[in-house]
Amino acid sequence: FIGSQDAVTYTTAGIHLAHNRTLAREDDLGAMLAPSTRRWIFTSVLDHPHKPPFMRMRGGIVLETRDSTTAHPSFFPAPIVWSALFADSLGARYAGGYATLFAALAVAATWGFARRLLPAGAALAVAVLCAANGAALWTARLPLSEPLAWFFLWVGLGALDAWDEDGVPSDA
Repeated sequence: FIGSQDAVTYTTAGIHLAHNRTLAREDDLGAMLAPSTRRWIFTSVLDHPHKPPFMRMRGGIVLETRDSTTAHPSFFPAPIVWSALFADSLGARYAGGYATLFAALAVAATWGFARRLLPAGAALAVAVLCAANGAALWTARLPLSEPLAWFFLWVGLGALDAWDEDGVPSDA
């Protein structure tokens, strides 16, 4: 894996998953280090000297033990899986495209939820204001988890509203 921040880790782990069908990666460089050096470099994520996981790369890559030669991404896997799907179907260059897709779906979900509660014009205004929000524009252009969270938040709220309004079906 290259990089240690969200966007880079999601993308490189997704490309790795698409090519190798696993999230784990063998750490050849770490295996060459002396055990005392590994203990000094690979500190605990929990700020406890002996509790795993241990940071292979600050912020994004972890080891289960200091002696392990297998590294894993430390972020939750949904963006990595979507990145792998995009890399596998469209090529590695487009691995981060899931964020833009989910941001567009999130705007539609925002409009759909607002439309359940407001007149059409007001719902459209809510969706446009959400889409034009600086945070929405920023996260839509980077492979981050926020567009997924935004989409699932509004879909979930819409589902709860529909359930509250319509009740539970008798065959559920």
